Amino acid sequence: MTFPKSIIKLGVLAVLVATVGLGCKGLSGEEQAAVKPVTINYWTVFDDTDGLRQLIQKYNAQHPQVKINIRSLRFEEFESELLNALAEDRGPDIVSLNAEWLKEYQTKLTSMPAQVSVPRVVYKAAKQDFTGNAVAPEIDQIIFETTALYSPRQVRDLFVSTVGEDVIFSDEKGVERVWGVPLSLDTLQLYYNRELLDKAGIPEPPTTWDEFNAGLKKLRKIDQSTGDITQAAAGLGRHDNVDRAADIVMLLMRQNGALVQDESGAPQFDKIPADGVQRDLPPGPEALAFYTDFANSAKNDVYTWNEKLPSSLDMFSRGNLAYFFGYSYHRQDLLARAPKLDYAITTFPQLNATPEYMANYWVNAVTKKSKNPDVAWHVVQFMSQAKNVEAYLKTAQRPTALRSLVKKQFEDEGLVSLRPFVEGALTAKGWYDGLDAKAAERIILSMIRRIHENDFTDNRANVYTVAVRDAVQQLNSTR
Repeated sequence: MTFPKSIIKLGVLAVLVATVGLGCKGLSGEEQAAVKPVTINYWTVFDDTDGLRQLIQKYNAQHPQVKINIRSLRFEEFESELLNALAEDRGPDIVSLNAEWLKEYQTKLTSMPAQVSVPRVVYKAAKQDFTGNAVAPEIDQIIFETTALYSPRQVRDLFVSTVGEDVIFSDEKGVERVWGVPLSLDTLQLYYNRELLDKAGIPEPPTTWDEFNAGLKKLRKIDQSTGDITQAAAGLGRHDNVDRAADIVMLLMRQNGALVQDESGAPQFDKIPADGVQRDLPPGPEALAFYTDFANSAKNDVYTWNEKLPSSLDMFSRGNLAYFFGYSYHRQDLLARAPKLDYAITTFPQLNATPEYMANYWVNAVTKKSKNPDVAWHVVQFMSQAKNVEAYLKTAQRPTALRSLVKKQFEDEGLVSLRPFVEGALTAKGWYDGLDAKAAERIILSMIRRIHENDFTDNRANVYTVAVRDAVQQLNSTR
């Protein structure tokens, strides 16, 4: 982290210790302890391990005594393996967690301290023996330094807004703490098949929902003999075969003016907000109706999806879907499935002048079981700093979470496909603040399912209002 000079004098106290000899020869007891090897185990999922290794090599250039082992797990096995490992005291020091999981895991994590002391080792220039072989490098200096870590205020200043909202919360004593920081931040955007739009006479992708809906019938193809959808306009409307359906419908609610969360994090999207807008329904149920209509055959103007179709990602990769809603990581899925698919990416359609986007990202946190928590936090901060993470983001093709890199990434001609995701970062937010994000997603998917299956006992009530009301009650039980 770069501080003003006055802060550096307080935050970094350095004592240079000149040493002589080969390796650790001639070091004092304190100095030998300083260069004693430390192992940090780092578990991650959905990450670019090659890019991470580059970051670690850069860290090791200054701290060669720290060995960092990366373990990349499949998402399906990640949580069970992590919980088992922590219970058996063989868990990682650093763990990558979805931002919406942090409060669920709070009791298993340690918060970021104000400062840590991690020695820095400086070696003399490499030498060779008389045969030309490299010899063990001599230690030139051991720098004992205390490094200031991110404060809550610095996290809010350095990272885009949602990061501070997600990773800063109180400990058991009511003190505000930082519980993790991200390397990148993803946002939900619109993928479109250029060939299908060209054939339909749609020269540019939509920027608003009115434009989006206006072109649906041009893009939809239905077999008149069977009623089957052979070419879908958009992967929207259902819970079971639409990728990221919960994120899509919750973003629609926010765009429509629903209060997805109040200041305490409690869901309020079943209520009519005090915004002065006259409504027949609260904006939450309105948004649910809007979403589910895309899979309602009675709504001919927008009907374009049903339960017979494969997943929206599969349909898009086969070239039979015009619009797919996804995150930046879906680009790798499409590259593997359909490397020749002619598609592009634009921002999520908007309803109002003020843009609203959905955030989805992972943060690096330190577990309570870590035997070297100070070193682990030192590594976490080092990796997240702009001067270090920028190369990783370019290698991994990930959108930034840092304010200072947003403009730079957006203007980078080598990162054109990332622009929509970067553009959404400044205003993007998640939708859940509780203790069980996975249960919360199931609740939202069930809310959608109930509309299509007419799963209601009171046929006189508005089904959208009832479905949303029940979902809010269930979400509150997970907090």
